[in-house]
Amino acid sequence: MRNMILGALALTSYVTPLHAEGLYIEGVLGLSVLESTDGYYQLAPDHPIPAYQNRKMPASTNYGQGWAAALRAGYQWTMFRTDFEVAYTHNLIDSTDFLSTNGTSDFWATDPGAHGYAATLALLANGYLNLPTGTALTPYIGAGGGAALVTGHYESSIGSYVDANV
Repeated sequence: MRNMILGALALTSYVTPLHAEGLYIEGVLGLSVLESTDGYYQLAPDHPIPAYQNRKMPASTNYGQGWAAALRAGYQWTMFRTDFEVAYTHNLIDSTDFLSTNGTSDFWATDPGAHGYAATLALLANGYLNLPTGTALTPYIGAGGGAALVTGHYESSIGSYVDANV
């Protein structure tokens, strides 16, 4: 699940800060597109098929489009600005592809009844150097750092699940 944050892409539309010096607040709403994740799912000990009880199965989880939101508060000097940001993304699971076995060979099986979500809560500190152009367009160079909590919940049509906090 740690790679989920790397796969999240938020396309955003937001209110830009004023070009005057001082405090500013900025809100962001957008679309979150999450790449499929590959890993292993631990099947439940009470799985209806005894051969699958407590078994780890390779799987690829596919996500639908989700949403993203962020709130930033900062201070702008003439050419430099800093801010703190809280961001959240949320994507629902579309399906999961499992590597399964029929006793003689392995095969991929899709579980269209899979449901759940993947979510990310991030706290960031950012700095920007504005590059004045003399126009309404102001490009900038930015850098920042922070931390993220990635959570998820998964249920299949046969009742097995994964719940993770990374």
